Order: sequence, then structure tokens, then C-alpha cells
Amino acid sequence: MLFGFLLMTSLLATAANAVTTIRVLTYNVYAKPDFSEGRFTQERMDVLCDRLKSGVWDFVLLQEVWTKNHRARLSRCGYPYVMNLRATGSTDREGNLGSGLLILSKFPLDQQQRKVLVRPSGLKAIFKHGERLVRKSVYLARARLPDGRSLWVANTHLVANYCSTSDFSDCTSYQNVRLSQLKQASKFLLEKTKGEPLVFGGDFNFGPNPVSDDLSWKAFATLFPTLKQAPFDPAVNTSCASNSFKDNTNGKIDHIYVSTQLTPRDGALTLNDLIVTRRGEPTHISDHYGWETTVDFP
Repeated sequence: MLFGFLLMTSLLATAANAVTTIRVLTYNVYAKPDFSEGRFTQERMDVLCDRLKSGVWDFVLLQEVWTKNHRARLSRCGYPYVMNLRATGSTDREGNLGSGLLILSKFPLDQQQRKVLVRPSGLKAIFKHGERLVRKSVYLARARLPDGRSLWVANTHLVANYCSTSDFSDCTSYQNVRLSQLKQASKFLLEKTKGEPLVFGGDFNFGPNPVSDDLSWKAFATLFPTLKQAPFDPAVNTSCASNSFKDNTNGKIDHIYVSTQLTPRDGALTLNDLIVTRRGEPTHISDHYGWETTVDFP
């Protein structure tokens, strides 16, 4: 009798703590070194921090947090658990111009791992685009939910296109590098998560529109057969011409994917409003907008 009572009490407590829905945000914040504050980076990150503190997201996946001071700043914005790896598994350290990635979580994170991805070669990748100076990566952490279940959360930022036409005839395309990065990410995530529930988001630099319709976009379903895409609008522009950042009208490049055990819904833009700087100039928080989705558990 006592055992049955204790068992029922335990089951009721578990049910009361069950997590059935989570909300996920992915956001490229454009926090590059900005010594002159020409991009109002400090102001923009202060506003973002306030938005995160009052936000409704359970997990926040950030990209382009390139400097140590901004990484520290955004790690203290209301989330008790943060993946901000210092070590990469080798002798180098993540600091300025590392991966640019952060994972913010309302739930405890364990088994935090980073996979450093292949980089493009050539002088343009160093001096013009800076892609060879950074350590594009995948962040992976396992979150422990209040009911005892676990959820893997991954964040990435792949090499960009730097293209203006779909056939790449007038630019140096990094599509082969990006496909190699995606293959590395696939092997890493599928081996580590072993079929357990996974949310994978970030700035993939690909999409369904012609300028972004490259090898990686076409290969994603094959490389990640157990993932499905959260709702998104291919016509939505994630970059903002009105803030003097890069004007890109080629459709979404930020995406969220979830494993087949989960159900994504309600994909939507967020953090897409204008703010006013100390000089009275209107700007957006980043040259991207945030993309969020709600994920239901079985």
C-alpha cells in the first residue's frame, strides 16, 4: 500500500513537471569588433540583453558574438545556463574571432561539445571576407528538463555565399566549403545524439531562393534524414537595408530543425523592430532578424 502511494506520488510529481512545449530563438547578432562604435554595437547588444531578459524563449542560439566582452555580456542576460566554451579540444582557446556561437538555456546543460569545421582557403578568405580568421563550428549541449528527460540542442554558423547570382559566375563561391562543413556537422551530431531528441538551429547561409539554392540546401535532407524543418517563409528577408548593414533580399538564411520525435510549429520573425541610438539614428539590433519557433514534445 505504501509503495503504491509513493509510486503514485512520484508519477504525479513527474507529470506536474513535464515539459510539453519549448520555444527556441536563433539570431545572428552582428557583434563584430567595433572600436569606433560606428555600428553602435555596444548599444545594440545592451538592447538585445534587455530583450533576452524579458523574452519567452527557453533556448537562444546566437551567432556572430565575436568578441570576449560581448560573449560575457550576452552570457549574463537572464539565462542561468550558458554554453560558452573556452576550450576547443586542442591547445587553442575560444576568445575573439572564435566560433561566435553561444547557447543560452533555462535548463541545465551538460555534455557540452564543440566541433570546429573546415575553413576556406585563399587570400580573399583572409583579407576580404575574414572567413579564414574565424573558427566556424557546431556547438552541442544536452539539456536536462525538469521531468528528467533530455534534449540535445545544437547551434552553428556556416561559411557565407558572397554571391549575387545563382550560378556563381561573378563571385568567389564557398559552396563546396559549406557543403563540407555541413557533412562534418551531420557526422558529429548524428554520432553524438544517437537518435535522441535534437533541436538544431543557426545561420546556415543557405535557403530555397535562387542565390542561396546551392549544394548544401539540396543535400540537407540526405545528410540529416532524421530532422525536419520548423515552419519558415522563404520570402522573408532576414537582413535589414535600413540599418546600413548588408542589404540582402534573397530570403531566409537562418533556420531551425528538429528531430522526428518533436513537432515544430509557429515559425515567426522576431527582434525585427527599429531602435533609436544615442545619436537619434534608427537602426535594427542586427543585420539579421531573429527567427523563433515553438516545439512540442510527444
